[in-house]
Amino acid sequence: MVTTATLADVALKAGVSTATVSRFLSGTSAVAPATKAKVQQAMDELNYHPNRMARALRTQQTKQIGVVLPGFENQFFFELLFHIERAARERGFGVLIAGDRSLPECLHNLQSGGAVDGIILASSSWPKATPPQTTIPMVCIDRPLPGAHATFVSVDNVQGARAVAEHLLTRGATTFGLLTGPLSIPAAQERRAGFYQAVHGATVTEQEGDFTSQAGIDFVDALDQAHLPDAIFACNDLMAAGIVSRLQEHNLNTMVAGFDGITSATTLYPRITTLVQPQEKLARMAVDKLIQEIEETGTNKKRNKQQIYLPGTLRVGDTTKTTIRSTNNE
Repeated sequence: MVTTATLADVALKAGVSTATVSRFLSGTSAVAPATKAKVQQAMDELNYHPNRMARALRTQQTKQIGVVLPGFENQFFFELLFHIERAARERGFGVLIAGDRSLPECLHNLQSGGAVDGIILASSSWPKATPPQTTIPMVCIDRPLPGAHATFVSVDNVQGARAVAEHLLTRGATTFGLLTGPLSIPAAQERRAGFYQAVHGATVTEQEGDFTSQAGIDFVDALDQAHLPDAIFACNDLMAAGIVSRLQEHNLNTMVAGFDGITSATTLYPRITTLVQPQEKLARMAVDKLIQEIEETGTNKKRNKQQIYLPGTLRVGDTTKTTIRSTNNE
């Protein structure tokens, strides 16, 4: 006969009181990190799943967070989602994932359906002239939503792109290629601005891309291959990977740098020089700010909306140590 673990079973296995387990499940910050780890381990070993519906009726909270992503093609957002899910789980919250193909409908459904207590939004594709109306707490990450009254958490795109450009200058580059992201996206605008702050006056061949590896391939094809720039900055790692791939294919030499710090930028060869976003810090900051707002819902505390920018870190790979050479070059 299969028995179902109870809250008391979890408390006994973790060596804590049932009240402590209850506080952990409610997401309160009054539980020490070491104790949280013991309770979570006990829940995992006992395969204990709290009855969310019953608790929602009792507390008027679902203990669920909605996460809206701009499609599922970009590896950066998958890695960011991993950190969001882990941070939410440590606070006793589950995660529901949605795409932003129809953002107004998506936000409406998440808010009106009562499925989530708050939303973390990584999308700026609002198609309407009127700003979105939010009835539950919302935090924007990576991309602000125009007109939304919401806390925003992001890497400092201007500082990061400037750091990349300064690195290329120190490597001796005097002419540049610049492959931006879609300039309708604030992050793409900011990275472009930061790049030009560092290389002002230099010769720059610029093209607008779409954050895909194909955009990088197309950019190389559009260049005068007899007179390549000394260095190319792609405003994300996927486009940088496309550039490197095409350069190798045609045995062309120039330096390349990207932005984001996705895992494949360091696991593939050559390793791409990139501005690494602090994904875990961004995710934890967004989750903490959202849960703070959720916990303050219904109180007299006024939501304090913030714009938070975290610094990135330049990681030098193979693509700017020397010029890119084909792996087939003998």
